[in-house]
Amino acid sequence: MDKMRPVERIKLAVEHKQPDRVPVFPVCVAHAAKNYGITYRDYCTSAENLARAAIHCSRTYGLDGVFVQACGWQEAEAMGVELYYPEDNAPSGKAPIVKTREELKKLRVPDPLKDGRMPMVVKANELVVKEVGHELYVKSQIDQAPFALACELVGFEQAFLLMYDDPSFLHELLEICTETQIRYGKAIASTGVHNVFMGEAIASQISPAQYKEFSLPYNRRVIDAMHELGVTVTLHTCGNSSYILELMADTGADIIEFDSMVDIAEAKRRVGDRVCLQGNVDTGLVLQGTPDEVEAAAKDCIEKAASGGGFILACGCEPAPNTPQANLHALVAAAKKYGRYPITQ
Repeated sequence: MDKMRPVERIKLAVEHKQPDRVPVFPVCVAHAAKNYGITYRDYCTSAENLARAAIHCSRTYGLDGVFVQACGWQEAEAMGVELYYPEDNAPSGKAPIVKTREELKKLRVPDPLKDGRMPMVVKANELVVKEVGHELYVKSQIDQAPFALACELVGFEQAFLLMYDDPSFLHELLEICTETQIRYGKAIASTGVHNVFMGEAIASQISPAQYKEFSLPYNRRVIDAMHELGVTVTLHTCGNSSYILELMADTGADIIEFDSMVDIAEAKRRVGDRVCLQGNVDTGLVLQGTPDEVEAAAKDCIEKAASGGGFILACGCEPAPNTPQANLHALVAAAKKYGRYPITQ
C-alpha cells in the first residue's frame, strides 16, 4: 500500500532520498492522445484537449506524474518555422528558416504569451496544475534544448556543418535559442509546474568536445534560470548518451532521462550521486513485449539503479501510440512490487 502522495514521492527521489517506493513516470505524449481517443492534431492544438489527455493518461495507469507536451516544435514554429500537421502524427518542420546572416539578424525571441502555440501550452499547464498539481508531479516540456532548437531553425545537416565551418554563426544562433528557452521556461514555471523538461535527442550524435562547446554552457544557463524560479529540470537525450553522462550532469539538471542503450548500472555508478536518474526500460520492449517481459525488465532497472534513492522508473523514451495498455500497467505494477524501500535483490 502506498503511503505517500505521488508528488511527494517524486520530490523525494529528485532530492536523492528514499520515498515509500520507486516512483514510476513514463512520459506519454502520442500515447496520451491515443489513450484519450483523439488525434494527435487535436491533442497538440488545444489546451483543453492536451490537459485532459495528459491527466487521463496518468490516471489510467496510476502514474506518479503528468507530462504536458504538445510536440517538439512550439518554439521553432513561434520563431517562424512553418509546420506540417498530419492528422494523427506529430507535427514537423517544412524547411529551415535561417540560412544567412541576414536571416539570423532578423530572428527574434518569441513572446510565449502571444506567439504560435506557446500560449496554448502555457494554458494547458495552468489547467493541469489547477486540477492535479496538489496530487501529481507536473512536468512540462519547454521544448527543445538550445542546440536542438538551433538544429530545427537551420536544419540538422547545416548545424553539423556550422560546428566546423562557421562556429561563430552557430554561437550567435544559440544565444537567441537560449534566451527563447529561458523566456518560455519562465512562462511555464509561472503556472506552478514542479519540473520543466528539455529534450535534446541530437546530443547523442555529437562528440564530447562538441557537447562542451555547443550544448553544455547553453543548457546550463537555461537550467540556472529555472532554478532561480524554484523549478527543477529534466534533461532528456535519445540514443546512446553513455559517453556524455558526466557532461549531462555538469549542466546542473536535476533529473537525467536516458534511453535503453545506456547501461543503467553504469549510469548509477558514474553520475547517480549527482543527479536523479529516470529510465530506462526499452521502449521497443514495452511496445512489442509481453507484460511479464516488461515487468522483468523493470525489475532489473530497479535492482540496478534504485538503491539509495534518486531513481524514477520509466521507459527509455516516450511509449509509442499503440503500446498495449497491459504493458504500461505492468511497468507500474513492477514499481509497486519490487520498488519498496529499502530495495532488496
